Amino acid sequence: MWKFNQYFNILPGLEQEYRKFAEAEFIPKMEQLGIKVTNIWKVVIGSGPFILVEGTSRTIEEIAKTIDTDEYRMLTRTLKSKYVMDYQSRILAPTRRVELPYFIKGLTAGL
Repeated sequence: MWKFNQYFNILPGLEQEYRKFAEAEFIPKMEQLGIKVTNIWKVVIGSGPFILVEGTSRTIEEIAKTIDTDEYRMLTRTLKSKYVMDYQSRILAPTRRVELPYFIKGLTAGL
């Protein structure tokens, strides 16, 4: 599974309008174009944009095909011009492994 994640901050005072847009237009259109929105996260600790829209697709080709459409560009333009700021996106490749020693080292660093 490949990930296509979008990061941004909602413009102050537009939280309800953003939510309506996301539910009625953004999420359905992303899924229609081939990227399943698997979750929307709000960062509670850490820096950077505070909203993460997590999308998945079976292949990088499916993601590339989606983001190369006029529909995707129009949808993203609407998102960025009306509802959000600090927009970024990333494609994440599966590694098929868990870096367990690195993960454990990070968890136990403060002990």
